[in-house]
Amino acid sequence: MLLTKQALTLFLQSLPPNSKFEIISFGTKFELLEVNEITRSIPYTPINLEVAKENVAGFKANFGRTNMGKPLEMALTG
Repeated sequence: MLLTKQALTLFLQSLPPNSKFEIISFGTKFELLEVNEITRSIPYTPINLEVAKENVAGFKANFGRTNMGKPLEMALTG
């Protein structure tokens, strides 16, 4: 889990200016990361990056077994 969080943090820091991002945590359920009341197409700003990094640092593998179907469908269809 630690390597996954480090990789996601590095990826977030590597996004180009004017990007947007979303983070979906998943297991038997799924949740969208909320940054400043935004869950979809979060603008890449220094403040939003810090909020996202803080949230990623607190991630735990506590959503049960992996079920990627619904989160993947939601990510692709919006």
